[in-house]
Amino acid sequence: MDVVIGVQQGLGPSYENAFTGKVTCSVLSNTPDGKGLVVTGCVEGVWVGFRHDSRSMRHVLHLKMVTQCAMLEDFGIFLVLADKFLFAYHIEALVPSSPSSSHSSQTPQKLSGNKDVYFFSVGTLHGRTLVIYMKKKGLDSIFHAVKPVVERINERAKAPQGLMGSRFGSRQAKSDWFRAYREFFLPSEVKIVILCAKGFEIMDLM
Repeated sequence: MDVVIGVQQGLGPSYENAFTGKVTCSVLSNTPDGKGLVVTGCVEGVWVGFRHDSRSMRHVLHLKMVTQCAMLEDFGIFLVLADKFLFAYHIEALVPSSPSSSHSSQTPQKLSGNKDVYFFSVGTLHGRTLVIYMKKKGLDSIFHAVKPVVERINERAKAPQGLMGSRFGSRQAKSDWFRAYREFFLPSEVKIVILCAKGFEIMDLM
């Protein structure tokens, strides 16, 4: 679906300084002080604004080909999959609660190493929050499960390394906000057995 994100002025909509593009994902969240946020992913980046206030929408991440996003509110982390890279940002880096916030200039961290992450999902297992993302190795699907590390996430921001360091640049350090939990894979030839009212059915997933 193509939408226009911009500011309304006067009696009718104004498309000056507006962005028109395909919305690929969205998520609702809340600021630490309880304000409702809406985060929208587009092919040209990520927009953030307050709910019911279209004039507050801001283009906060200039990323290409955003396909998924998620909030880990308990950890203050925003996840986004862009151009097959999986990034983690402090929510405070996108919507600072104050100019003196320790995370307002935090560089993102890359969970996936090299690119080619096809999708990710967030869930809980035995009370533990996990992020699972899928990559390909040959014809096999490799699933990586990682868990947030609260102590690392809450550390104060470190200065970027080198002149090329950038808040939203490409020289992000390897993630230490997440720790490997488990890895598993599905071979290229996978069949599942489904129990039905009339017996069993075998389905080929290829």
